[in-house]
Amino acid sequence: MTKVSYSMIEAAPINVADYGAVGNGVTDDTSAFVAAFAALQALGGGQISGGQGKNYVIAAPISGTLITLTSCNNINIDFSMCKITDTTTYTGTQASILFNFVTCSKIDLSANVVSQQSVTLSPTTLNLRGLKVVRLTQGGSQLNVNLNLIGGQEGINAFKLDTDPASYEFSGITGTIKSYGVFYPYVGTFSGNNVDLILEGENSNRSFFIYGVQHNKFRLYTKNAQGTALIKAFNGYGCQNVDVDWTDVDSTNNQPAAPRLSIEWGDSTAATHSDIRINVNWKNPSASPWGNSLGFAKFSDGGGTADTTGRGHRLYGLALTGFSDNTGTSASHVNWEAGAFSTSGTPDLMTGYEIGPYVALGNNNPMSFAMSALGVAVFSSVSTEHNIYTDNGSVGRVLFNNCQAVSYTSGTNNIDQHTYLYSNIASNPSSTLQAYNISKRFVETQINTAGYVTGRTTQTESNSKSGSLTSSQNIFRLYPISGNSMMFTLKYYLTSDQSETDPAVKSETYGIKSFTAFLDGNGTWTLQTAVANMVAERTQNTASVLTVSLVNGTSAGAFIAVSATNYNGAQAMGSFELSSTTGNPFVALDPV
Repeated sequence: MTKVSYSMIEAAPINVADYGAVGNGVTDDTSAFVAAFAALQALGGGQISGGQGKNYVIAAPISGTLITLTSCNNINIDFSMCKITDTTTYTGTQASILFNFVTCSKIDLSANVVSQQSVTLSPTTLNLRGLKVVRLTQGGSQLNVNLNLIGGQEGINAFKLDTDPASYEFSGITGTIKSYGVFYPYVGTFSGNNVDLILEGENSNRSFFIYGVQHNKFRLYTKNAQGTALIKAFNGYGCQNVDVDWTDVDSTNNQPAAPRLSIEWGDSTAATHSDIRINVNWKNPSASPWGNSLGFAKFSDGGGTADTTGRGHRLYGLALTGFSDNTGTSASHVNWEAGAFSTSGTPDLMTGYEIGPYVALGNNNPMSFAMSALGVAVFSSVSTEHNIYTDNGSVGRVLFNNCQAVSYTSGTNNIDQHTYLYSNIASNPSSTLQAYNISKRFVETQINTAGYVTGRTTQTESNSKSGSLTSSQNIFRLYPISGNSMMFTLKYYLTSDQSETDPAVKSETYGIKSFTAFLDGNGTWTLQTAVANMVAERTQNTASVLTVSLVNGTSAGAFIAVSATNYNGAQAMGSFELSSTTGNPFVALDPV
């Protein structure tokens, strides 16, 4: 009798067994694989399978491709119930491509693949070699995968050169990639738009590596990852609309020098990242921990040198939420890795931050947003056991809403506006909040330093003055209004030497004064109650006398000024907070 095969049934799936594949884990099935997929190519698409319970041994060509399908559509490759084992011996960074899809569309691919020579059980000796399981080239669309990979160099690479035409971009990749010991589970190089993948990885390297792509979504569940996942810009091409939802809480060994995730600019050509949303649930292991959790890096041409010159790079819109636990490590939750955004050259710009809800535990260094030319940033429901640091070197606006931190620090040369709403800061305002030329507004915010509680009012503005305070100095400007008189509360902290940290040496005075006054539309004051101490001044070492004066102005505004005895010299400083409790929503308080 004639043996019936799938190939004798019209429209039946191709089975590699019909082309001589044995699948016993010993016999070399390479030629049978090549013949079976050649038949699929001849049909221009269709189904191909490996049956159930088989282990097909292949030997992929080093620096070559085993299977190439060109201009095929409606492809269904089902090796979900069997295994493909590559026995090629790779050394160094040698690699082979298993499936190369050239201008193909509507692909369903399920496979269990072992790249044997690159498998390692040690989480510290991962090798950059082995199979590249899927390569997508010269365009195409709609790939759905269910891949279970052990070893190898790449899982999927949607590949295009930045100089290739736009038609070479592959679009639409969905499904799941499970990887163990894979160097790059997913790569999108100027190709791979509209991606929605679940990435489950253990002892793999960069969980994903993308640059020059749009509309990518990754849900990650990893353990003992060995390298940094990258959202990268190169040659003017950044990434837009990227969602990352990442859980890693069971790792016991991680790469110590690298951040877990980094947003980078790879060369000096101006590029824009936009709409990057990151949600994390991360816990560092107690041994061999990561470096910083989320990093930023900016490189010069060549990719290895930190770039501190302004290039016109942009980051528009970054949302960071979740939970990060760096207990027992010295790493920061957010920090710059190399270079920094700069106002030199062509100024760089980062704006549209939304940080929180975010809980940051156990780090010994700050959540550091040390970014020049920072635009607008919002920290909402952020809780950290340490410091939040921002630095921009240009005009910026930062809002802290419902936050808790040991301190908030800003760069010493910023021209900035900070607003603190319903927050709790466990630090002395003279040392951590009074950066040079920073204006601050406090609403229902508490600073936990002895005898000094700030906020608890409806409208509050803060300012600082450095240098001699013996002469009268305007510290606040109020816009003229009509209506009832206003009751003001002025809280102040004076120090004779802002650089001195020894309280036994430094003279300090702080207190609260109140008064009621009327300001007409021409900028003329009428004092209705005298300026008086609400509480007795608290003084250490040399006492001070603070005098408050109302300075008439014009319709553009009038001023509140202060002077203080015993506070002269370059190192003297006064920090002031003015609150208006009238409830008039149109009262504007501006620092001078």
